[in-house]
Amino acid sequence: MGVKSRSWAACTILGNIHFADKPSVQGQATLCVDSIRRCMENNPAVQKKRILFVDDDEQSTAALQNRLWHMRHEWEMEFLHSGQAALSRLEEGHVDVIVSDLSMPRMNGAQLLERVMQRYPDTARVMLTTPGEEHLLFNSVQTAHWFLHKPCETDLLVKTIRRVCLLRSPELPYEIAELICTLERLPSLPRMYSELMDIFNKPNFDLSEVSDVISRDPSMTAQILKLANSAYFGLRGKISNVQDALSFIGFDTIRYLVLSVGVFSQFDEKRFDSRFLESVWAHSLTTAAAAKSIAEHEGFNHGFSNDCFVAGLLHDLGKIILADNRSESYRTVLATAQSERIPTWKAEHAFYKAHHGEIAGYLLQLWELPQQICSAIINHHSPDKFSGPEPSITTILHVADALAHKIKRNHNQDSIVEMDAAFLSAVGLEENVAAWHTILGVKPG
Repeated sequence: MGVKSRSWAACTILGNIHFADKPSVQGQATLCVDSIRRCMENNPAVQKKRILFVDDDEQSTAALQNRLWHMRHEWEMEFLHSGQAALSRLEEGHVDVIVSDLSMPRMNGAQLLERVMQRYPDTARVMLTTPGEEHLLFNSVQTAHWFLHKPCETDLLVKTIRRVCLLRSPELPYEIAELICTLERLPSLPRMYSELMDIFNKPNFDLSEVSDVISRDPSMTAQILKLANSAYFGLRGKISNVQDALSFIGFDTIRYLVLSVGVFSQFDEKRFDSRFLESVWAHSLTTAAAAKSIAEHEGFNHGFSNDCFVAGLLHDLGKIILADNRSESYRTVLATAQSERIPTWKAEHAFYKAHHGEIAGYLLQLWELPQQICSAIINHHSPDKFSGPEPSITTILHVADALAHKIKRNHNQDSIVEMDAAFLSAVGLEENVAAWHTILGVKPG
């Protein structure tokens, strides 16, 4: 399963197979986003995904295993060398995605995936093919959800599997599934965050291990120290090294700062106005600090307050994803929001049938962020969709987002940011919201 050179992919969206490099294979597939969704109804949206790779070439498989090592926090991976071994493994327990080479002795990939389709319909199926296998490919069109050409670049393979996994969520609306399938540049989980999670998952760990990992990266160290000494944490000028930052701010906050900085740094400023990226980041920090302050004012514990902070940090990630992938149309979205004086999220929904909160929230589910954080990000413009004790993370994020725009206007190029007054009144939070204005120094109205 080599992973070196340029590749083509076939994505079965809306019944059509789309080949990026246009090989001499034409055809229609009946499998589409709906079929991927249907085969995944019995699985929770947030869990480490089990991915099974099948290829008779042991050397190529070993090389692929090394290349995918960085995905170990997102996936549980197994590598087998025959169709029969794969079927035996499937008998032992559930697998989310199977990735099979097409050309294998005894039982080829098409035969394997046909049996998987019949016996384990809740397992998503990806096929790897090479030029000259068209006669086998035609026989496998109905058995695979996705096709990739060998040798396949690691990034493309990862993106394909992650998209398939993302579609596993039974709550994911069809329109969002369709949109995400067409995005070419979804951010990946930052490697440093994975390293920190390795440390965090040890039975006993020392904060010096965490500071050592961060300190190896001068750029990340500078960003963490800059944030630690900013007004967001009220420690201006007191923090001079990562160890001190960990002591004052805490590991949970630091790791999510690393996640946020790592994700935002992946976007290409040449695709969109760099000032937009800077404004989204500044607004995200303001929202995070506001959300945490509100939670602390309400007497919530550190864990809940930290979740509010993280939700604020990442709530507008979807805007950057849209700007990076749909630069021309997203400029139109922002211009429409300005000219019609409507919230950006409503303009996004008019154009894409989905908004930035939904895109970011479902992506973050793949990275195993807590469900309450992902749900808050998905619904922060529609807090009435949350049913539970109030004030919730969703509601606090909703209010913090609106108040952050008042604290520093136009950071995010949002002309209108609405606070759902009717909802807040219905859940009895009018007085609370008035107090939240006061603690953040924002005038009501």
